[in-house]
Amino acid sequence: MKNSIGLLLTEVQEFLCSEVNRVFAAIVILCILVCYGQVRTEKEIKKVYNYNVKAKKELLTEINTNRDKIHFRYFNLSRSLEEINNVKIDTKNGKLEK
Repeated sequence: MKNSIGLLLTEVQEFLCSEVNRVFAAIVILCILVCYGQVRTEKEIKKVYNYNVKAKKELLTEINTNRDKIHFRYFNLSRSLEEINNVKIDTKNGKLEK
């Protein structure tokens, strides 16, 4: 086993003696690192996007459930405006009706 590892290291050393082979090895290693970084970045972006979509859905459902719980008749402070201008103000939708 030691002999085969030593032989492998000798072959690698001989391969890297040439400048062209060193540049080739550096380019291959750089390409592998760039691809690995890109894959990790894409996974992180997908994870964050899925988290944002999930949070947005939860927020919208919570807003809709809370909207149904609010009694808007307690917030109707515009009775005098309705009487003065002879209009109907819908406090839930914010619309004016004559």
